[in-house]
Amino acid sequence: MPATPERIAKITQKSRIAAVEDVAIKTSSTAARDMVIVSLLIDGTAADNETLRQFNLLKKSRDVFEISCAGLPFNFKIGQTINLRYPRFNLENGKEFIIIGIEENFSEKITNLKIWG
Repeated sequence: MPATPERIAKITQKSRIAAVEDVAIKTSSTAARDMVIVSLLIDGTAADNETLRQFNLLKKSRDVFEISCAGLPFNFKIGQTINLRYPRFNLENGKEFIIIGIEENFSEKITNLKIWG
């Protein structure tokens, strides 16, 4: 590939930026903030795709719950997906959550789960 002035300018840059923005989120959520994710992606298209992928993951509203399960020792794993149904918090129809923490209480036969989703 020849060393054109455009290519030289691109290669000699210290860093490049791929950005995504959604004004509706900034106005509807007071907690919305700018976020910088550093990566080693060289290809601009790959960087744009990764930026959009992470943005779509982060823009959705997520909940974290801690729940207790009786009589179910060693039935759960970190990263496992469960469906939580509970008549509060708009979970009447259930919602998928990922287990991000597990604490086993053997004496009381209780498993405490920290879930995110």
